[in-house]
Formats: sequence, structure tokens, C-alpha cells
Amino acid sequence: MSGALPSIRTRRLTLEPLRPATVAAMLEVERAIEQGRAQPRSDGVLQARLSRWASMAGAARSGGTWVVVSSGRLVGRVALDRGDGGSGWLSYALTPTARGQGLATEAAEAAIAWAFSANDACDIRAVVRPANTASIAVLRRLGMTLHPDSDAANGVFVLRAPHAA
Repeated sequence: MSGALPSIRTRRLTLEPLRPATVAAMLEVERAIEQGRAQPRSDGVLQARLSRWASMAGAARSGGTWVVVSSGRLVGRVALDRGDGGSGWLSYALTPTARGQGLATEAAEAAIAWAFSANDACDIRAVVRPANTASIAVLRRLGMTLHPDSDAANGVFVLRAPHAA
């Protein structure tokens, strides 16, 4: 997972690297994602996080954040970051109106394929709370399995790279 992030096209989506010029539009998406959270993050926190992620988009680094575009609309984000030992850490979030259509699976699948195509990620991991059954279903559709060292607060799901098997 090295080098600048590419744009990725899937059957229904375009994944574009998050860039500084996209931050303002993504702030609206992040606000929608935060709806329903017990403790929504403030605009200041969301803006700072998006700006930090966007500042890393053009740099040669391990992974990064993509903006998920469906039918010309920004509907979420998917990210991969390099962890210790060659693992990539997957995260994703979609607006409430984009959920339940298979878009999270499609976006995550494309990001994982990119990570594995470089042949340097040995596995992809994702952390999810046990109550987040929709996200667990996405991870299982991706072929990820629960790591035996997971705890009650956070499940760690893992997908081994085809070249690492």
C-alpha cells in the first residue's frame, strides 16, 4: 500500500482520493454520517479530521482515504491505513441514505483489491463493535473472519492476502 492513491471505478461507484478541495463537500457527508450517534462529533472535529486525511492524499504513504461517489453524489468514505507487520486497517462509513444497498461492500472490496494488488499487504483488518451487525455483515461478505484475540468490546476481523495464504 504505497504511493499516491489512485481513483478507482467499480460497477456503481467511483472512489476518489480525499483532497483538500473536497473537504468542504465531505463535511456535509460527515455530518450525515454522524446522525444517530450517541455522541456526534462537532464540526470542528470533523473538519480537522478531514483536513488531516486530505493533506496526506498526494503523499507517498501507506494507504489513505477515498471519497465514495455514487450517481454523481458524495455518499461516504473508505480508508486503508498501514499497521504493524504488513496489515492494512480498513474503515468505511456511508450516509444513512446510502446504506443497505451494498455500497459499503463494493467500496471496501475495491479498496482491498487495490491494497492486495501491490502485493505488500499481508492481510486487511477491521475493528467493529459487536452491536454493529450491519458492519459485521459487510465484513463477512468481504470474506473476513473474526480474529480469535478479539474482545467483547471490539471484534477484529481479518482477511488474508491471496499471495500470503
